[in-house]
Amino acid sequence: MNSTLDIKLKDNLTKSRPTILHTLKIEKATIIDIETVNFVGGILEVGAIVIDAKLEIISEIEVRTNVKVPQGHICGDIPCGKFSEGEATKILSNSIEGMIIGWNLEFERRILVRYGYAISGFDLMKWIKQIYTINDYKLDTVCKFFSVEKVEHRALSDCLAVLDILRKL
Repeated sequence: MNSTLDIKLKDNLTKSRPTILHTLKIEKATIIDIETVNFVGGILEVGAIVIDAKLEIISEIEVRTNVKVPQGHICGDIPCGKFSEGEATKILSNSIEGMIIGWNLEFERRILVRYGYAISGFDLMKWIKQIYTINDYKLDTVCKFFSVEKVEHRALSDCLAVLDILRKL
């Protein structure tokens, strides 16, 4: 077989390969992430990316709250925003379309329930744990496993990392 034809066949196979959303018969989904001061609260920022079944971005948001970031926090130096934590969770809730996807989604669920939002969805971390054996299942570690570049520990950046992992599956 000639190499030009091989390349065209590979390209066609890659383009026609169904995504995880196609497999789950989901037309739209929203990847969400919430960054907090600690494990119990103090929302610093929320992020969300709405995607289609082809894993293309439809829209994205990142909302910073007026909660001050403690010095030395894992998120680095996030400037304070103008929104209260309640306003940020409302903006996040209003941006959700289709199924919710998250990394360790139980954490977001616990935070959002305090603001009156009950969510459920697809926890990619739990799914990865069932299929892949990795040293740990922190988002940074799994990104390295899948050769996904993760820029910083921030809400929108984490959403983009989850999207890139979905694209690798």
